Amino acid sequence: MNQYFGLMNNISKEYRIPKGNTETEENWKARVLYSYLGQVAYSSLFDIQDNHNLEPASINHFKSRISDVLSCMLEMYPELKGLFSLDDKLLCDEIYNIFLNTGCIYHEPNRLTPCVRKKSVGKHISFLRGYIVEEKRFLSGLGSYLLSTENDVSDISLAEMFSLQSEPLDRLWEKTIDQAHFIEASDDLGFEYLRTVPPFTNGYWVDKPNKTGEISIARIGLPGDKIYYLYRIQGATLQVSELPKWQTEKLNYISLAVGNLYIKKVLPETVYRIDGELVELKIGYLFPPAEMNLIKLYSWPSLYSKFSHNFKRMMDCEVFEELRNFYERLGYGFKEE
Repeated sequence: MNQYFGLMNNISKEYRIPKGNTETEENWKARVLYSYLGQVAYSSLFDIQDNHNLEPASINHFKSRISDVLSCMLEMYPELKGLFSLDDKLLCDEIYNIFLNTGCIYHEPNRLTPCVRKKSVGKHISFLRGYIVEEKRFLSGLGSYLLSTENDVSDISLAEMFSLQSEPLDRLWEKTIDQAHFIEASDDLGFEYLRTVPPFTNGYWVDKPNKTGEISIARIGLPGDKIYYLYRIQGATLQVSELPKWQTEKLNYISLAVGNLYIKKVLPETVYRIDGELVELKIGYLFPPAEMNLIKLYSWPSLYSKFSHNFKRMMDCEVFEELRNFYERLGYGFKEE
């Protein structure tokens, strides 16, 4: 614990990252290092690179700071080398993408910039985005937060701050159905159909439609260029209603998929296990992109050698309670192991 003047312990205390009751020393250190690398990267946004000309922080500068500090820390703590990939580009890309996808940083032409400081106050936790480097804060994964006080006031709601869905799952689904215009289609064109019968561990799509007459989701096309539809079977006829691309691209179709599964009462729950001040999550079904990005921002992966690692995450217990309350109000289920 006193290695290098207790560096890991000092980082842990500064950012409030205690060890789980059953967690190994190495896994705890890996979590501390992961969070610290995020702060190193974020701090690099305020660096001025002086190459005879003043240059703002770039993507390369952001990622190179992660790579350089990771290399130094692994030399200091060689017991962690087996937990991190030999290709540090994977971790650099993961940290960059999480910050970018949650709006913590902006990619403007030829530079990266931090977002404007915002605070969303919950019952016990105040979520931060766009903080200044010197500001006292705590970390769960890469995400910053404070402990709320009676006098705290939100700048913005959590949903607005992270562009989250604010309506219940069934309402979005119902609104989409209300706008549908069905036409006949041939079922031999190569459609894939959303899997609506558990288990979902073998993928989210099947090659046979649901013939109950209920409305669900279908898609067709090449990987990365899929066209999504609502569909139903009327008698022996397939009927489809094309969905807007903005509603389905880049995994946004999941917002509708979880609504469909919720209506059918088959949406898998997220199973969690409390380990002291740490919570281990087993996510039963991918959250929509914005909701998934928020979870990833405020959690640690269970592996640091393979990304993206979405289904098994670890989170600070108090942060988890705040986020669980928010997601449960939308209709997502959680079950303690």
